[in-house]
Amino acid sequence: MTKSQDTSSLQAFTPEEMQSLLERFFHPDTKPELLRVPGRIEERADGVVGRLPYEDLDTTIILKFWVRPGIKGKLKWGLGKSSAQTEYKALEHLYNHGMRVPQPLGLCRVPACGRPYTESMFMSDLGKTVRGPDYLEDLLKKGETEKADLFLEQMIQITEELLDAKVIDTDHGINNTVVTMEEEPIRIDFEVARIVNDPYQEHQQLAKMIGRYIITYAFVIQPDMEAIIAYAEKLYDRLKIDKKVRGLIRQYTDAAYDLQRTSRGIDYTLELPV
Repeated sequence: MTKSQDTSSLQAFTPEEMQSLLERFFHPDTKPELLRVPGRIEERADGVVGRLPYEDLDTTIILKFWVRPGIKGKLKWGLGKSSAQTEYKALEHLYNHGMRVPQPLGLCRVPACGRPYTESMFMSDLGKTVRGPDYLEDLLKKGETEKADLFLEQMIQITEELLDAKVIDTDHGINNTVVTMEEEPIRIDFEVARIVNDPYQEHQQLAKMIGRYIITYAFVIQPDMEAIIAYAEKLYDRLKIDKKVRGLIRQYTDAAYDLQRTSRGIDYTLELPV
């Protein structure tokens, strides 16, 4: 396995550079590596992520695409409220805050050559990575409990960093985390992240953020409910989660387990402390 590549020399692209890179990405002779293709490839769905060589610095960059056609998509872009703009704003904020996230390199509308995609974000390449849930599950299967405990501690630190940066992300979790070849977890995907004045005053959203994180962990290690409860208590203590928010988290996790029971037939019960 190779180490993550050095991207320290990368600078944000100019609008002209972004357009040129997009034209190359979509050129018939270019065969970019697709890293994530939701749904069927022929649908060219929202959320496609690709890797493109960047010869100027002998490195590669990552492009993420959105499909937001029509007047509604243009209006949201014009108001600065599209999913792409929300993610780029959060990513730029967290990167400048010193958090280990992909380096934001640019955001633009996609030219006609890239239709039906309408928006594209450019980021530094983290290199070869493993999805957070797969990484944790593999460690547990191998009995590497010390590495698993370290990963879970690092995830708490990431959660602390997000809140210290005044970011609420209701899609926070192990599923939106990748692990580099240096075994460093890094959060990705910030489409619903918001920068707020005080995350601890956003009771409902904070509860959803922490509840979502606990569920993404729980679904990896269930049916070990005692471990899930112990980890939740540690999380509450570290993050100083008050009783009101704990109650809201319990409502969120209860609903998630009800859905798991009815939709997948998996009958577990998680009773988090409040």
